[in-house]
Amino acid sequence: RELAAAAAADDGWTVVEAKRGRRKTTDEEGTAVGGIRAATADARRKPGLEPKENFYRFQQREKRRDELFELKQKFTADKERVAKLKSSRKFRPM
Repeated sequence: RELAAAAAADDGWTVVEAKRGRRKTTDEEGTAVGGIRAATADARRKPGLEPKENFYRFQQREKRRDELFELKQKFTADKERVAKLKSSRKFRPM
């Protein structure tokens, strides 16, 4: 393989090889430090690592309880509205 690359280089061709694995980088003191490319690191980061809104079980129960309470309030308001329309004889169900 090296002979083929040397022969290609003698003919004026540039041999290009794919980079595999981690890049070996050095710090200011010349010490080799393993690292990955910035683009690879950005791709590996998971978006949306904010804390969840209702993480704990009691928060989930409270949220569900509040939603049910709101639904019941809307239901009673609708019931009252329907009763009022029925009493005025203008009730036309859809």
